[in-house]
Amino acid sequence: MDRAKLEATMTIFLSAPLFSAAEAQFNLKLRDVLVQAGFDVFLPQEIVFSDEADIFRQDVEAVRNCDLLLAIVDGTDVDSGVGWEIGFAYSLGKPIVALRTDFRRRAETRLGGVNLMIVQSASKYVEVEGDVFEAAVEAVKNHGCP
Repeated sequence: MDRAKLEATMTIFLSAPLFSAAEAQFNLKLRDVLVQAGFDVFLPQEIVFSDEADIFRQDVEAVRNCDLLLAIVDGTDVDSGVGWEIGFAYSLGKPIVALRTDFRRRAETRLGGVNLMIVQSASKYVEVEGDVFEAAVEAVKNHGCP
């Protein structure tokens, strides 16, 4: 399959914090931008579920079925759910793009405060200073994995 066709049909699991209105709205906007760029996107906040076990089952299945995991790694510490999804995707050999839009840095580390286990799990780690949505699309398109 050629790269253009792969990009047009790639399913992205959008792993991001989702517990505040701002986070949820950002996630929806990012999903829309990725869909407009030709990708299929699974967004966990859109899961229709019957109970917690159902949320977990659907999340696991979606990570298994995705072609790439796009993780938002903002905050003073990466969201625990995002961290779990990164670890699970890594264990399955999935490409992972870690996107950091948070400008906070810790001077004691060159990784800007992101746990090295998260950064080392990523196929591509991107710190964004400009247009977040454009950077996300470019990072996914150029993630460096077959």
